[in-house]
Amino acid sequence: MASCGSSQEADFASGENAADKISGATGDALAAAGLASAEAIGLTAEEAWNAAVENAAAASDEASDYNPDRDLSDRIEIPLGDSMMYANKSEMNQFCKFNEEELPADTYVYQDYFFYHSLTDEMREYITGCSYPAEGAREISLDGLAYVSVLHMDFDGYVHRGELICNKAIAKDLVEIFYELFQNRYPIQRMILIDEYGGNDEYSMEDNNTTCFNYRMTVDTGSLSQHALGRAVDLNPLYNPYMYKGSVEPVGSEPYTDRTLNEPYLIKDDGIVVKLFKEHGFEWGGDWKTMKDYQHFQKK
Repeated sequence: MASCGSSQEADFASGENAADKISGATGDALAAAGLASAEAIGLTAEEAWNAAVENAAAASDEASDYNPDRDLSDRIEIPLGDSMMYANKSEMNQFCKFNEEELPADTYVYQDYFFYHSLTDEMREYITGCSYPAEGAREISLDGLAYVSVLHMDFDGYVHRGELICNKAIAKDLVEIFYELFQNRYPIQRMILIDEYGGNDEYSMEDNNTTCFNYRMTVDTGSLSQHALGRAVDLNPLYNPYMYKGSVEPVGSEPYTDRTLNEPYLIKDDGIVVKLFKEHGFEWGGDWKTMKDYQHFQKK
């Protein structure tokens, strides 16, 4: 059976906290854009982020054109609104577990690089005994799950391919939502399968990893989570924490309980993330009364 979570789990086992590894995204974005302070020159967080994205795109293009050591053999163009971004395909795929050249027959392609399909035999083997129980689960079968592949921008404005496993019932919703998030330049730092963390939700959240399926219980009630059914997404969890009875998760997310912060990756009730998920029939944990789960969207 394929190994489960060897590299990421080892990082956390060594005691290295992901919050210490992740730098302030807006500060990095401003630096990349050559801006000392957004507020000092009257920029909103969104404007500062867009400036950083444009700078990253230009830097990537320049590196492709002028770096003699850069491999240009798989350089691709990616439409982004009315403009075009450039990426090296091998670099874009570097964090993916599954780099498929030939897509299965049942693949649904929404747009280039945004697609889903049933789990392949390799995928089934990889998640069984990790995010999916070795003994199976009566609530959700492997046949009921889908593999989703999308593009996202990291916090420096560079493009990566992200992977999710979800319930087939929401797979089309997710490729459409993440396509619009990409087109709107919403930054997502990391989107790799939770099996890379040994199925450990805390490790994944502390690493600010966006995930969907993981057969586990809820923190507050001990009942089966919507993640166990593949019907929930946690998005940029380090910066959009879970809050219940004075506890805050994940570790390192405490500063982001202040939802008035002007940061482009914070999920807010009037922002594009909430708008898109709700348009597709999802409920948002940020609307809940007895607790707040700003990272969480689910569709029962």
